Amino acid sequence: IGGSDVHAFWQPLFGYKDRGIAVWNYSIDSLPMAAVKYLVAETRKSQPQALFIISLSTFKKESPESSMVDLHRIVDYQPFSLNKIETINRLTEDAQISGLDKLEFYFPIIRFHSRWDSLGKWALGAVDEDYKASMHTEAFRKTVLDLTKSFRTTSERTELPEAVEGILNEFLDYCDEEQLNVLFVKVPQATTMAALKRMNTMEDMVAARGYPCLDLLEQIDDYGIDLQNDFYNKSHTNVHGSLKYSRYLADYLTEHYEFSDKRGTKGWESWDNALAGYKDYLADAVLPFELEDSLRDYGLTAPKLQKIKVEDHTLTLGWEASENADGYAIFRLCPSKENRWSEIAAVGADTLAYTDFNLNAQTTYSYRVVPFKKADGERAFGNFDANGQSGKTGGEQ
Repeated sequence: IGGSDVHAFWQPLFGYKDRGIAVWNYSIDSLPMAAVKYLVAETRKSQPQALFIISLSTFKKESPESSMVDLHRIVDYQPFSLNKIETINRLTEDAQISGLDKLEFYFPIIRFHSRWDSLGKWALGAVDEDYKASMHTEAFRKTVLDLTKSFRTTSERTELPEAVEGILNEFLDYCDEEQLNVLFVKVPQATTMAALKRMNTMEDMVAARGYPCLDLLEQIDDYGIDLQNDFYNKSHTNVHGSLKYSRYLADYLTEHYEFSDKRGTKGWESWDNALAGYKDYLADAVLPFELEDSLRDYGLTAPKLQKIKVEDHTLTLGWEASENADGYAIFRLCPSKENRWSEIAAVGADTLAYTDFNLNAQTTYSYRVVPFKKADGERAFGNFDANGQSGKTGGEQ
């Protein structure tokens, strides 16, 4: 439960793929921090014994105020109930919304009536069943942003704004009273020093109440987050970073809590089908080993790729050495043919170029180069340049 970071970092279908667990996102962009308690209460109607995983980033803002759009994202999709009324009353009070502006949260038709005939299923609470709330945007699949200059950490603390501290304590009081099973998580983001210091203070508050907090911001080396290739903006991982994050968290959950493996079992066929569809959806974005339980060596840095040299039916790719690599695997994607990455060659550590012969004329090909170490006859893959390099052949078709 939390803001948009939850949706970008944790993919339910990745947790299902790796560990057979079905942990669903309850994620809303710019989630007002006071809403967390009410979302937990809503969830408990159908899952009273659930484990609640809360993103600590939800509470990092300086003020609890929210826009009308943020509030509509929450309450428009809630079934009408006493909890929904309490949610509206609390959030509109924090946002200083009153009068007719407040009334439209109880009866959304007030806002939407003028375009009623243009509304479709997309606007009326359609549930994302195709991919079980796993993220499917072009930015998540394809965009890469280098955070090496903007990512930072600190061990310092600072006082929380009074309103923010009050909301967090209110939620912790609720967890105590209801004896809830709660895990807090800090996600890796390039945020301000002030926000980092506030989250450290929150971590202390959570620990003082006896609740665990998994710090995945300070521990990025433990699960291999690559600041050059694993984010699509300052606050959200792309598919490559999300795969690493989801696998690490799924391992943590199955190690510390009781979950049954639901893969291939009766009643969970829709998850098996959704996972197969999601893999196809991501095929042109991820390398095959990323979706497998392959060995990884995150100490191997991504080789810097050189511009492709083009001849009529030949493309030549060069790269700089990755220290301590035993060799390099070359992967290719041809969008006009099979729209998925496939390994086409593997070369030794001393080879820093590869020539791809006998290609179709006037055709674009994309390449990624992945360093690897050899361990017990297997390859442990390292980091790679997710942007890769592309080139278009010449010649006559």
